[in-house]
Amino acid sequence: MVTTLENSAGGRLARLYYEACIPASLMIVAAWNYGVHKGGRSWATSAVAIALSIYSLWIQRPRKFSGISPWLEGRIRPGADDGAVWGILLVPLVLFAKSADDNFKYEWLISISLSMSLLLSLVARTVYRIWKPVLLFLTLWISGSVILAHGMNTFGGSLFMSTVLFMLASLMAVLNIDSIIKLLPGSLSFGEAAVGAQSLILVAMDLGARTFTRGSSTESICLEAAVVGLALLALSLSFAFRYRRRMGKYIEPAVFGGLSLLLIWLVLALVKFATKKSPVAWVLSTVVLGSTTNIVLLGYWAVILSFAALFYKCAGPDSEAANKFWLHVRRKSYHGLATLLFAPGILYARQLLHLGFTVALACFVLAECLRALHIHPWSSVIDQFLRRFTDHRDAGAIVTSHFFLLFGCALPVWLGGSSAVACLAGVLTLGIADTAASLVGTRFGRHRWPGSPKTVEGSAAFAASLCAAAGIAYAAGADEKCGPIGLLVLCAVLAALEALTTQNDNLVVPLTMYAAMHVALGSGSWHTGSALLVALAWAAPSLFQGRNWRLSKKRGSMLSG
Repeated sequence: MVTTLENSAGGRLARLYYEACIPASLMIVAAWNYGVHKGGRSWATSAVAIALSIYSLWIQRPRKFSGISPWLEGRIRPGADDGAVWGILLVPLVLFAKSADDNFKYEWLISISLSMSLLLSLVARTVYRIWKPVLLFLTLWISGSVILAHGMNTFGGSLFMSTVLFMLASLMAVLNIDSIIKLLPGSLSFGEAAVGAQSLILVAMDLGARTFTRGSSTESICLEAAVVGLALLALSLSFAFRYRRRMGKYIEPAVFGGLSLLLIWLVLALVKFATKKSPVAWVLSTVVLGSTTNIVLLGYWAVILSFAALFYKCAGPDSEAANKFWLHVRRKSYHGLATLLFAPGILYARQLLHLGFTVALACFVLAECLRALHIHPWSSVIDQFLRRFTDHRDAGAIVTSHFFLLFGCALPVWLGGSSAVACLAGVLTLGIADTAASLVGTRFGRHRWPGSPKTVEGSAAFAASLCAAAGIAYAAGADEKCGPIGLLVLCAVLAALEALTTQNDNLVVPLTMYAAMHVALGSGSWHTGSALLVALAWAAPSLFQGRNWRLSKKRGSMLSG
């Protein structure tokens, strides 16, 4: 029995290691392309990124531990691995991929994200070990920050000030991750919290830079101001309601409304200061009423949402016998609804969709604050509705499913780029491929991946439907930089990732596809396809090791009998 358990644990660690090969392979290709084509001092940034990718594989190599750092035990989402490699690599990978687009001019964000990732790799794996590796990696982090600062001309070329900026941002990222995990126990993995903390810091820093830079797009200012304002609102509400015993049930809504209105006013004032335009007038004149297409799309959204509300009201009983089946139908209908809503906007009115995602995020945050803080009388109604769509990943302090679905669809649109298929990554992977995988796996799935509820048939449906949907997008006139072989390899890798990962696939899979498509733009589909093929080849043994061990267990029990 001991041998069997060790083998099972070894198979789990092997799966984690092979999963880490996917972002690491993409990062190496993206960093190499970034350093070669940018020239100048960009070689330093690329060298640090490649070294970080190799180090991420080293810290994730199979060894005798549970897959979760000791200090994270009992603090992260139950049933999930810590996701350290995704927390280290995902944000800089997406920024490197975005740098393939000529419109991305804030290259200093890449260097800051790498500096944060260097420190996060120390916190995730090394900080609770013996002192020699800690001192060694602290030296590497400081020297890496100096190299990155030397490569970027921030603060007028001051190496000291740039290094201080990078190191302060890294320390803030670590503190934010710890605060997020403490504030939302059991809701997120370390990797998901790291992605959120890094993104929030980078958005705040970019907002500060854009505020005093003329020519910044109004929709970007609105988005970043809204994100920072919503984060401050959630934090201020959590502090305010620590002393809720002094409040009555009529004072609580007043406090919530007052803080919300104050943050909304501050966000609108910041947008007006940065853009010299009234945000309300700009939205009405330019975005909403700026074209006939936008008006038609708004009407289309109203009709679809009306039918969706009627469907969810009548979407089956909530009894224990039927709950599992109808929960499956409801969750995947949410993905289908996202496809119907977002695909036309990406194709015909991306600016309106950009703003729509921002408004949707604000509504989600406000609704979740009402629910999680138990503010009378709306909390019970919101909780009753959301609990009809939750699963085991929503066992923590907040309901995360709808947030991750929104981020998975919205982030490729918010990031933008010259690849239409990359901007469609969320809709293609979540609205089409994930739905097809779930339906096929539930109806026809017979062979499960070792240690996973996902089925081989479902993964095959994921890859086939994603490839077909991307092919239709190409045929409709989207960019054709990614050839058919590269597309097939990418779909197979994403299907393997969706089956392997215990991180929230609504976040990881769309961003991986977004990064891979933009890496292909900069380096060619041959290099990207080769890197992903290597990652897939490395991942394949982990998909079957557990099955072989189970067969060995059966044979051993038969011999002993």
